[in-house]
Amino acid sequence: MAVYRSGPANSGQPFLALPEDVNLSRQNVRSEHPEISLALNDKTFYPEPLVFYAACLKQAANPKGASDFLALLRGDEGQRILRGHGFYAPGDATPLHA
Repeated sequence: MAVYRSGPANSGQPFLALPEDVNLSRQNVRSEHPEISLALNDKTFYPEPLVFYAACLKQAANPKGASDFLALLRGDEGQRILRGHGFYAPGDATPLHA
């Protein structure tokens, strides 16, 4: 079965980490391997990294709490917690701006 690393890592299940040369979740995988694609029904798909975003909404009910939560996620403690649940650091993922 193929699943995101965070699933089995978070639930204590065993998993195999893929070697870098076949791991298609890196930020620059498409530019590093332009030859990798999947064609289905006249449409071509390319591997893309899975990136989870967090944001403070403009009309947040608790803007200070939201801002504090984002600061926690960016800090050492938040990154330690995320790594402990199978998530990698964001690396050079492109930030979203609204």
